[in-house]
Amino acid sequence: MSIAQSYPPSSPHIPVLLTPILDSVKPISGIWVDGTFGAGGYSRAILDAGADTLYAIDRDPEVFARAEKWAKDYDGRLKLIHGTFSDLDTHVKNAGTDLIDGVVLDIGVSSMQLDQAERGFSFMKDGPLDMRMGQSGMSAADIVNSVEEKVLADLIYLYGEERASRRIARNIVKSRENLKFETTFQLVKVIEASLPRPKPGQTHPATRTFQALRIAVNDELGQLVSGLRAAENILREGGLLAVVTFHSLEDRIVKRFIQARSGNNPRGNRYQPEKTNDIATFEKIALLPPYQNEYAGGYSSSYTNKNSLGAGYLDDQGYYIFNYDPTVHPASWASFQGQKMLEYGADESWGPKINGSMYRAYWSWYPGKEFGQLTPMVAQPNNVKDFFQTGLNLNNSVAFTSGGEGHNFRLTYGNQQRTLVIPNANRDQHQIALNGSFDVGKKMTISTDVTYTTFATKGAPAEGYDLSGLNITQNFNQWFQRQLDMDRMKQYREADGSLNSWNIGDPNATGDFSSYGIPQYWDNPYFVVAENYTTQKQNRLVGNIGFNYKFNNHLSLQSNARMNSYYNENDGRMATGSLTLPYYRQAQNQYKEMNYEANLIYKNKFGAFSVDGLAGGNIRRNSYSQMSLATEGGLSSPNYFDIAASVSRPSYSRGYEKKIVNSFYGKASVGYKDFIFVDATLRNDWSSALPTANNSYLYPSVSSSFIFTEFLKTSWLTYGKLRASYASVGSDLGAHSLDLAINNGSFYGSNASVSIGNQFKGGGIRPALTKAYEFGVELKLFKKIGLDATVYQNNNTDQILGVDVSPSSGFSTAQINAGNIVSQGIELSLNGKPIETKNFVWETSINWAKNRNEIKELAPGINTYLYATNRYDTRLEHRVGGQWGTYYGRKWRTDPTSGKTLIDATGQPLYDINKEIGTVLPKFTGGLFNTFRYKNFDLAFSIDFQSGGLFYSETRNFNSGTGLSQETVGVNDKGNDWRDYPGTYTTATGNAGNGGIRIPGVFANGALVGKENNRYISARAYWYTARQRDASNVLLDASFIKLREVRLGYSIPASVLKKMPFAKSANFGVILQNAWLIWATTKQWGIDPSELEVFYREGGQLSSTRQLGVNLRVTF
Repeated sequence: MSIAQSYPPSSPHIPVLLTPILDSVKPISGIWVDGTFGAGGYSRAILDAGADTLYAIDRDPEVFARAEKWAKDYDGRLKLIHGTFSDLDTHVKNAGTDLIDGVVLDIGVSSMQLDQAERGFSFMKDGPLDMRMGQSGMSAADIVNSVEEKVLADLIYLYGEERASRRIARNIVKSRENLKFETTFQLVKVIEASLPRPKPGQTHPATRTFQALRIAVNDELGQLVSGLRAAENILREGGLLAVVTFHSLEDRIVKRFIQARSGNNPRGNRYQPEKTNDIATFEKIALLPPYQNEYAGGYSSSYTNKNSLGAGYLDDQGYYIFNYDPTVHPASWASFQGQKMLEYGADESWGPKINGSMYRAYWSWYPGKEFGQLTPMVAQPNNVKDFFQTGLNLNNSVAFTSGGEGHNFRLTYGNQQRTLVIPNANRDQHQIALNGSFDVGKKMTISTDVTYTTFATKGAPAEGYDLSGLNITQNFNQWFQRQLDMDRMKQYREADGSLNSWNIGDPNATGDFSSYGIPQYWDNPYFVVAENYTTQKQNRLVGNIGFNYKFNNHLSLQSNARMNSYYNENDGRMATGSLTLPYYRQAQNQYKEMNYEANLIYKNKFGAFSVDGLAGGNIRRNSYSQMSLATEGGLSSPNYFDIAASVSRPSYSRGYEKKIVNSFYGKASVGYKDFIFVDATLRNDWSSALPTANNSYLYPSVSSSFIFTEFLKTSWLTYGKLRASYASVGSDLGAHSLDLAINNGSFYGSNASVSIGNQFKGGGIRPALTKAYEFGVELKLFKKIGLDATVYQNNNTDQILGVDVSPSSGFSTAQINAGNIVSQGIELSLNGKPIETKNFVWETSINWAKNRNEIKELAPGINTYLYATNRYDTRLEHRVGGQWGTYYGRKWRTDPTSGKTLIDATGQPLYDINKEIGTVLPKFTGGLFNTFRYKNFDLAFSIDFQSGGLFYSETRNFNSGTGLSQETVGVNDKGNDWRDYPGTYTTATGNAGNGGIRIPGVFANGALVGKENNRYISARAYWYTARQRDASNVLLDASFIKLREVRLGYSIPASVLKKMPFAKSANFGVILQNAWLIWATTKQWGIDPSELEVFYREGGQLSSTRQLGVNLRVTF
């Protein structure tokens, strides 16, 4: 029997890398430490393999209760210690041992903790958003509900390596306007609707964000660094250290440490720096809308015939014709008479066919040597793609470590340099960190760490619908001309320094270049990215200091103080010559959070029962201040970017927030033998943000699990567990949310003015409440197949909302407690190892989840809550009796008898508003993950999928409405090009022309009422106007199947490395992220529904990108 097989099937958690770990450290003897005891899998196996003594350490007191039943089987060889592995050297020395032979660490959260919904670690199970392993200190909910957007985005990016951190953080902050995050599912819904980026080994979109929050809450990376140093301090010369990591941040730390200290060769200078070159990642645009390349810019496909602008201004092909007028044009322009032009001021592509005809391009109207030049009309199929560049992300770091008896420290420096796919967008970040610990006697340890981070960004891309021109992607995908040559635009200034643009005015109207040369809607995109940009500079300091005092084997005291502080300075500029009035804006803000806490921890055993308890308190103080200024009326001198350059009185705003939350909490855990466990928690918070009479809120939780295979022994069911939990969570408001807003208004001469905010706040607000119920089962079949099933229900009541009130009250909304939203769902996961041989292993897992949210009630007399609005009467609402997040909008009106579309006399469909379209929530979601290992090669990939859910798309709306999309090119039911003129219409003879589009239906009025529609409307009238009268054309299906990430790695064989005496090991890896949108209904329009800028809409989001990373790691 192998060691792995001797691991008992009744254990709650089976280490997946147990066998490789044991094989790598054989033979096993002497004294060992399992620093992450958990369910005892490694401890048992190491003892069974020959260790004389093993010290088992864990910060979670619950694990020792579970171990009581079998620990006695090892006759005192197993020593159980409650504490953190970061202090393993101290723990072992206090137990009377100076040096040991081996250490094993399995980093991260275990399935046992995930099983307990009330712990808040799992995105697959609903529970309080907690994530504290030690049940003390700031919780994940505290971070999500209070941290400023930029800090939250950085946290998710740095700790979760989540590329979509900015969008996720933005949506979290947006959601905080309507709710306070209290449960894991509330957070999961926002993440799923943002821009998920699962890590290898995990397929759920919330994986990286939850990982980041868990690391931040528990200071896991600091614990890991300290734990590695502690292991080094107590290992004998030639001792063994084995570490299992889950994600790349841990992996990098561990590999750097082990590479510098591994004992295959004599150990080098322990004070020398550890150097590594991290992954270099290249980024390219992956998905763009399918642009048409048959028609140029203009409006001709919106006209009835070529005389719509007057005789001689349009030709049969749709070209705009130059007509010389001696009253407005120079005499030298007479030779231009009859030349083909475009409607340059049009930011649409309903113009003439691109057929090689000679015409006047926009640049031929700029003074200079090319003035008056004719050029052939040719397609530019790659003009948008050619604008974007290859992004590059480089990471470098160096670390110094040292330590000795009772003390250690680590100093690290890291640098990140990143350029985006949009030109002139970059980021430069530097970080330095110092941490260490010091023993004060045998009972007390003092520890501290501090991290300073500074970064500067320039040219962060704008998203959303923005007519200032700053959103370049919106310009290309919604308002553009398809014949434009991007290379010519790169030189955005003329020889005299003046600006140029493709979107000039009409030379037929004037011969004065200073008039017709002004951009009508859009500046040159290269000018925008080069001179109209934002910058951000941030300095951030995070640190803590604390102590751990052990009174005896049962009682200890932990206390610490933590600080998180940052300072931001941002600015934005609009250069002189822009279509928008030039401006300069500057903002500064500062945030500080202090936490002071103390926890008294008790653990003991009474026969077959184990009892663990914790009582503690926390004081959290948050403060935030901001100041912003902006020029008004333009700049006093060209490109003088300073507030002092404001032509008029500059605008100014000042804000601040202060909030205090005091907390007392406790936890009790009782275990009986090794099969039944009961846990309970109780916490009371007092928040300064709530009314004095209602500022206290108490929330309990209780959970239980029962391992029934302790009594039911079968050959096929090797492990089985039932679990149930209940949790009640309260929440408060943001700082000063009860105060009636008083806003500074405009100046009237020298007189200031103020205005009262639009929301009435009566002050009688109670804490919001969420009650969560969960039941689940976990099974292990034939030791190879794992199955987990969960059903849950959450009741969200007393939510703090702003509901509409009568304008006669003087307010638009009122702040109240209201609502009962019930969320119900089921989650399933299946994992296994279909193939396992000496040289080849295949592991796979799949998960599936379905959720439904119903609005049971809102407030008395209120049955509808408006969440958001979009164009064309499209509204996202919560209605009593309906699902959360239901879209209502326009639908073409149909005849109740025949079902045919009703057409008005102009040929356009009639429509109704306030029609239910569907919900933003998907029918179900899921993921699939596979890993394959063959000898020195390893391959892993993950697939995500979603069925259903709606989102509003501005890109789809205007990409077709402005004639940019390939779908706007076609023929009508006559077989003619529908972009041709439809001709004048009469009821008797129909249209005189052959072009246009006829909408099937019957006339609703007029002379032909009830008759089949025979009127053809222009192509633009159909694609821009008619289609916007039905929400199904702008509310798109968010279903998708996506190959999220692929990783291929190769470890160079030792036989090859022997020929290179300077290298001990080498590994090469290639990672492809956002690899392939396999299928989506919106892929045909160039939209990736898995990457929405906001979960319910996209107003002009950045195009999807693909990242290719390469890394070569060599150990010397």
